[in-house]
Amino acid sequence: MKKESHAKFVIDNTFKFVFYYRRNIYNKPVVCVCLVVSPQKPHNVITRGIAICNDKDNCSKKIGRSISKGRAIKAFVTTENSGSTYEYNEKIMALRNVQYDDEIRTFAFKSEFKPCLSSYEDDLIKKVFKLEEKVNE
Repeated sequence: MKKESHAKFVIDNTFKFVFYYRRNIYNKPVVCVCLVVSPQKPHNVITRGIAICNDKDNCSKKIGRSISKGRAIKAFVTTENSGSTYEYNEKIMALRNVQYDDEIRTFAFKSEFKPCLSSYEDDLIKKVFKLEEKVNE
């Protein structure tokens, strides 16, 4: 299972949006994840939004980022989780040839307020802010 080697991030005046992707065995981005992070220390992840490409679609990073960001913002505005993924997570990942691992299991909802982060997400947040601190020195 390949993960995107680098995260794309966009700086907003108030929040940082960190995106990463899960790829299938054909190296196509199938799952797009958007984390909304507080730019102040400690860099807490406030919400997470996920977008899963339909197996009939031609997966697009741009569309995935837009959907996942919209879902993350929705969780922030409503302060609630929505769009449970428990019922079909394993089936969807199998259909899209994505390994169903511990990280995917943390995706309980499409829009999640104060999510429980996977170890990959934890490391990613640390890496993004460490790089930003080096750039600002």
